[in-house]
Amino acid sequence: MTPENHQKQSRARKIIIITTLSLIGLCLLAVGTSWVTNQFLPTDDEKANEMSRQDIARAEEALNLMGELGSQTWTGLGDNLPLIIWNDTYAFLVNAEKQLEGWDVLDSTEINNLPVYIQENEANYQAFAEVLPNGRYAGSMATKDAVNIGFVEMFRENLPPVINQIFPYQLILLSTDHYITALVHETFHAYQAENYPARFQDAEKAYASTDAYESRFPEMSESWQQEIQLLQDAVDAEDLTEKKALAQAFLDAREQRRSDMDLSSTLMRYEKRFEWLEGSAKYVELEIWENAVNSTDYMPVESLSLDNDFDSYEGYQNRWKNELTNMENAAKNGGDTLFYYSGMMQERLLDDLLPGWQTQMGEAGVWVEDLLREALK
Repeated sequence: MTPENHQKQSRARKIIIITTLSLIGLCLLAVGTSWVTNQFLPTDDEKANEMSRQDIARAEEALNLMGELGSQTWTGLGDNLPLIIWNDTYAFLVNAEKQLEGWDVLDSTEINNLPVYIQENEANYQAFAEVLPNGRYAGSMATKDAVNIGFVEMFRENLPPVINQIFPYQLILLSTDHYITALVHETFHAYQAENYPARFQDAEKAYASTDAYESRFPEMSESWQQEIQLLQDAVDAEDLTEKKALAQAFLDAREQRRSDMDLSSTLMRYEKRFEWLEGSAKYVELEIWENAVNSTDYMPVESLSLDNDFDSYEGYQNRWKNELTNMENAAKNGGDTLFYYSGMMQERLLDDLLPGWQTQMGEAGVWVEDLLREALK
């Protein structure tokens, strides 16, 4: 070996060693950073019988968002619906005009110029719409911290013992912007229940068919991926003729899948019910976020300025990209979230193809796909 070759090999070894040590250092730094940030994850609040300043601000902003941009997002949506916001121990009733049976006044706390009420959380509240003692419906969702604690606990339970200590949980936590629009999503279910009661009660029957549908889904996964891609292409298309052609291709693919699978009328209605119920709520959740970031004069509530996790809805484009990825995964793997996306994407098409479509959503027997067919006539 010549001295020159020896020098080259020596330099190469040094480069490999330095590169390897650098990579190890970066990995250790990432692990260390993740471990440190995990020490600041949300924990159960010792003052669970109070609403924190952040909880109050987020509820105020959800109402403000619906009051200012609700009707622009969905005809008739406003800030007049009650909210139930809860943790594992207590529930808080917000925006209720009168004190209701089973609810006590929460001292020194007002939201939207109305008292806040409290009760022990013994009702097993869910993220959806809840009926109140006076027959009205309220949007229902856990506090942001309770939601994020649930996410972290779910992941920890399913990760190996060492990994669950260093996993970067911050990546899965809801931002304040995401939380507020998710609260609007659940409150829209209360709007559906109050404004389209017969349709709402019928749509809820979809849950009874979940197991039967999921047992058939593996046979339909490939076809569903095609349908979702056609919907995405149609929404993205700028030329109206192309948009209509892709929308028609989606409807044709849907009919072909149902025929090939010999899908029963019950399971076809399962798809339609979920798209009406959850697709519309997903549409409102994302549309109101987009309306907020595009508005030239919308102002979030001042109290939210103290929330360091609030980005004034500026992260909409990143959220939309994440939702598209989630949609593609749902088309592969199934689950009822698939219909959140298929319904929402059809409704985005209807914005372009059938202005005023929302006014027909309360009519008996009218489903989202029916309106899309009407738009293409």
